Amino acid sequence: HLMLERNEGRVPDSVRDAVAALRRTCDEPDPPWSAVVAAHDAVHRALVDAAHSPRISRAYAALAGELHLFVVQLRPAWSLARMAEHHEQLLDGLEADGPPALRRHLRDGAQTVIGRA
Repeated sequence: HLMLERNEGRVPDSVRDAVAALRRTCDEPDPPWSAVVAAHDAVHRALVDAAHSPRISRAYAALAGELHLFVVQLRPAWSLARMAEHHEQLLDGLEADGPPALRRHLRDGAQTVIGRA
């Protein structure tokens, strides 16, 4: 919400660039999953930093390791194409629907991991 509010309702270029980098990584032939995780982390860091709130960025940094472990658990269930598409759809959803799009994004990943447990 704050990211959109502070960027005139638009996803800023820094976030779009991070998603494009994730797509490029996922489009590589057989990229190491560590590269996918790093590109994914960069997307979510860009989303948080786009809110321009040092306090929120610090809180995110404290939790980033948990997100990293979460993404590692997606590997058996998500293709590289799905990882990239999921984040491209998130950008469109954020501009169209706002925060509910982020909730759907997080819920979809969580349901995938929980469904495997």
